[in-house]
Amino acid sequence: MWKLNNKKGFFMIETIISLSIISIVLVYLFSIGIYSVRRNKDIENREYYMHIFEAFKNELIYNHSYAELQCHLDSELFISEEYLNMDKLKESDVFYMAKEEKTEKYPYMSIKIYKNGDILKINITMKTDKEEFNRIYSKGNY
Repeated sequence: MWKLNNKKGFFMIETIISLSIISIVLVYLFSIGIYSVRRNKDIENREYYMHIFEAFKNELIYNHSYAELQCHLDSELFISEEYLNMDKLKESDVFYMAKEEKTEKYPYMSIKIYKNGDILKINITMKTDKEEFNRIYSKGNY
């Protein structure tokens, strides 16, 4: 029988295999970390846009009269990205920021007001590059 006493290079092979396994695990952990950072950024953006959406809704429902909203019946208005922040909303009126030209640059908001009997229906849609929020609110002539 032959005895294999020649163990030269065996330590080198063990080291290469262990480094390969460690690098595979590290690549996996880094990819999870990158995914987590991207997901957190998406969640932050969604919360921000939902906050803006809610602020625009409140501005339309509570700070505009039935008659003011009725002036914009059956026209779709668009608010571009440059006006989708709280500072711009505090500075000026929603209808001043809204234009009738549709923009395809995300994010943007569209507002459509239509009449259903004596009640105005306000359809607000916020479109981002990843999702779309759409709600319909009512305003009566009280």
